[in-house]
Amino acid sequence: MIYKPPPFRNSRQQRSDHIVRTWQLIGGVGVNIVTVDLSAEHVRFMPGFAANADPTRGYFPLEDFYRIVRHYQPRVAINGTYFHLLNGTPTGPIVRHGKMLYDGRWGTTISLDAKGRLTFRYQSGTYGRHRGWEGVYNAICTGPTLVRDGKLWLHPRREGFRDRAVLGSARRSALGLTWDNRLVLVTVGSRISLNKLGNIMLRLNCKQAANLDGGSSSALYSNGEFVTRPERKLSNVLLVYD
Repeated sequence: MIYKPPPFRNSRQQRSDHIVRTWQLIGGVGVNIVTVDLSAEHVRFMPGFAANADPTRGYFPLEDFYRIVRHYQPRVAINGTYFHLLNGTPTGPIVRHGKMLYDGRWGTTISLDAKGRLTFRYQSGTYGRHRGWEGVYNAICTGPTLVRDGKLWLHPRREGFRDRAVLGSARRSALGLTWDNRLVLVTVGSRISLNKLGNIMLRLNCKQAANLDGGSSSALYSNGEFVTRPERKLSNVLLVYD
């Protein structure tokens, strides 16, 4: 049976003041930034998938990012976690609407509870069925970790990440939580290291941050504009609504 999510749409049609997109030059690197005020009413995020996906049965087809956005109609979208290029299966667990849809192993847990509180949990290497999802409404698992408790934290091999494409220099996407409770979504079009990306997230006032899939998967959409265009089809994305 194909998984069909319950309706999840924006509460208003017009652009929201609490979602802001900017471009900044940080440490000589051009950075696309979308900032979301998590204290604003109705703000939520959730994972999204390609059309006809059936995550509970491990079926993750690939789809054009533009089509995924058109289907879900979010306010903001960014590419999600790593996935197998042949069958689309993600590397980490995914939870949506309180149900674990896929039991992966790798990555920092980025979760949202029913009250809209965002948390980072550092559990890479633990299968999803053992992570404990009580109170979690939506979650995606990704990495490596970039910032932990306000400090640069780069131990990708310890977290299970050994792919040279991840550990080397690449186009990047990242997700962070600031000290003033804002969600920060970032893409960088130039090839940079994880260390450089971590320092960028620190400059953006993040107390927690994690790397997302990058390279040809890097993608960002905000308020009707495709800011960063991916070079391949995707199996999963992260969606923001308000």
